[in-house]
Amino acid sequence: MPKTTHGEPLRMKQDYGDIISKLGQPVWWDEVGCPRYAPFKPWMTCDFYAKEVALLRIQCQSCHAKYLVCVSAGLLDERPLQTRSQPLAYGDPPRYCCQLGASMTSETIEVVELWVREKGKWRKKVPRLYFAPDKREIARIKWHERKLRLLRFLPTQSDLMPRKMPRDKNSLRKKSDLPLPASPKRSQVLKRLAKLGTPPPNLSKLSTFHLTQMLYELESGEPG
Repeated sequence: MPKTTHGEPLRMKQDYGDIISKLGQPVWWDEVGCPRYAPFKPWMTCDFYAKEVALLRIQCQSCHAKYLVCVSAGLLDERPLQTRSQPLAYGDPPRYCCQLGASMTSETIEVVELWVREKGKWRKKVPRLYFAPDKREIARIKWHERKLRLLRFLPTQSDLMPRKMPRDKNSLRKKSDLPLPASPKRSQVLKRLAKLGTPPPNLSKLSTFHLTQMLYELESGEPG
């Protein structure tokens, strides 16, 4: 069977206008372009023996209509999703928007959901981690996501600075008592923690980011 440049089978989808005319616009489409109206579940794919299922957002090359479609790896297509060209390709779009686009390969916008069947149970995966090239890339992505989660609990520079500084020079606080900058040095954080009399455990294993969060919790009395 002829194939596209992405390795997908080159075949147009069947026309299901008789079903769509009675039920309306579908929620998503399966691997062969059949309209589905229930919320997407990985076990609802056309391939009963699928081991990997991805829900994609694609668009028609001709009219740019967007669809939610699924691709799978199993009996119908034995190639694992990780070994396929990225981004994952769906082939020709469902026959719904225009006749010209039905014969053109669709464009993949994003992977919305990714499911893998492990030991008989479907487990949801993070697409960019699942398709990451190596362990270093996986570790970098996980560290970045953890840092973003922690940043939600840290104050901004405007929150740390006092609203109004006293005019009396004698009443000015010491430099060590002033709020830390938005990106403090490790030595500044350690001095402030030492002044509080709370030496952090496993000091060498904690990053400056985590030490700053600990300092904020101790000074403000609010858990992170």
